[in-house]
Amino acid sequence: MTTETEIKVDAGVNLSVSDAVGMLEAAFSCAGAANLGRPTLEAVRVLVRDGRVRMAAADGFRLAEVVSESEQTAEIDILIPRESVQAALKMLTGHKKNAGATVEITAGRVAVIDPDANLIASLAFTPTEGSFPNYEQLIPPVRDVDYSRFAMNGKFLAEVGKIVGKYGASGIVRVQPGADAKSPIRFDFTGTDDWYATFVIMPMFVDWK
Repeated sequence: MTTETEIKVDAGVNLSVSDAVGMLEAAFSCAGAANLGRPTLEAVRVLVRDGRVRMAAADGFRLAEVVSESEQTAEIDILIPRESVQAALKMLTGHKKNAGATVEITAGRVAVIDPDANLIASLAFTPTEGSFPNYEQLIPPVRDVDYSRFAMNGKFLAEVGKIVGKYGASGIVRVQPGADAKSPIRFDFTGTDDWYATFVIMPMFVDWK
């Protein structure tokens, strides 16, 4: 993850409360730990571009990208610090049953808005400054057929399983091996008709005896 793209900030993006919680939690599962000393990887990137909302996080070994379609035309590119994402998820979870409420994410605030545009709750944060890695180059393309033999980190798979079990519309995750035993392994699942998630993990090398 050496190639970097400059962070740009514009207006905000609106999501349903359930989609905001699901997308943020899925992306946050791969955010870097605070002791890494790499601030841009200790955050969740919220990017709106080309008719899609993307939330992405990585720690140098794991990567998650969560995607939703959007009619918004303004480009948004924000890095939300991991501690702010944790606090926002705690706040948003308490409002999942608010009928018609939406979540607005801007460069300095995560807010819950009611159908009459009144502010219900908000959390202010200072965006992380810097450049997020050009992670797209690490996501393997989708192929119809591929076969490889590999081992994977069980703890990470368990976390993916929890997210799929909680937010997966069908409870099914698609696993696609890389082109060879050293290539990234891709996992995909559908959250709702509005968003889907892709996780990537590097294979492990073990003695198969």
